[in-house]
Amino acid sequence: MYILMYKEEAMDRYLTASQARHEFLALVDAAQQGERVIVTKRGVPTAAVVGFEELETLRALARLWQDPVALAAMRQSLEEAHQGKMITVKGPLSIKQLAALGRRQPRVRRRG
Repeated sequence: MYILMYKEEAMDRYLTASQARHEFLALVDAAQQGERVIVTKRGVPTAAVVGFEELETLRALARLWQDPVALAAMRQSLEEAHQGKMITVKGPLSIKQLAALGRRQPRVRRRG
């Protein structure tokens, strides 16, 4: 079963290395609030300031992409989404809600 979740995405903020150095404590606070800041050096993005929770999420996703079993499950979910077998949710889900959705049997519409 494929679950489509919506999350409001804010635009990344770009700062020069010098600006970031002067605003570092404010950047840490912003990262805790979910903001991402891209630090540039001579106009080229060289670093990012993100919250620890987002960093851990990115690390977990990277591990999933390297796991053949997880990758196969993601491909199957994508195929199911193409077949129309999906649930659309708004807002964050708790672990219990997500588990309940995963246990639910998909409804099959019969033509007749």
